[in-house]
Amino acid sequence: PETRRESRQLDDRVSRDAKKAEEVAQKLRDLFPPPGQQMNEQDRQQMSELGRQQRQLQQQSQQLQEQMESINERAPIFDEQAQE
Repeated sequence: PETRRESRQLDDRVSRDAKKAEEVAQKLRDLFPPPGQQMNEQDRQQMSELGRQQRQLQQQSQQLQEQMESINERAPIFDEQAQE
């Protein structure tokens, strides 16, 4: 009997806490609008262009890394430890 009462009380408390947590989460969602909603069309276009440029720079960086590795295989400049 005592254990059941404690169990019920715990269950009630967990339910209340879960409800409070959901309320807090909803309030936080209400504070921050969806990311795309804050930017105007010009900002979205600029973000898209910057993303494209970033991908292009990453690709160029990867190509340069591969070229450096190829050159180092043919004419090692640094020993193994310096490359790490």
